[in-house]
Amino acid sequence: MSFPDLSVEVVTAFGLKAWRDLARCFVEYEKQHFDNRQPDYEYLQSAPVCGVLLFAMESPHEHQQSLLLSRIITNVEKLNEAIMQLNKNLQEINIQNMDVELVAQMFKNYQSNVLFHLEATDSLKEPA
Repeated sequence: MSFPDLSVEVVTAFGLKAWRDLARCFVEYEKQHFDNRQPDYEYLQSAPVCGVLLFAMESPHEHQQSLLLSRIITNVEKLNEAIMQLNKNLQEINIQNMDVELVAQMFKNYQSNVLFHLEATDSLKEPA
């Protein structure tokens, strides 16, 4: 879809005829849009200002972009739910591992105490 070039006079002065054309284009576009018909762009572009109106009102990629944005939002919501579930599961695993961590710390302390005792009693021998 190509839009007609607007002259400098129309853009700067935007006289009464331009306003009438703009209103006519808007009314026709709305009438076609509410009748669930594809707007007749050739008819709507017959006035010099209609191209600007159509460009501002309807982007040819707007529907596709909104669908893609909707899919992205849905996927981000699903990702957020999955990450929340992952965090919950990791928290449960950490709670369950607390006992193992406690036993490991106790064994490390016991090993340190045994080594200290063997060194203090001169009972520590070199490994064979």
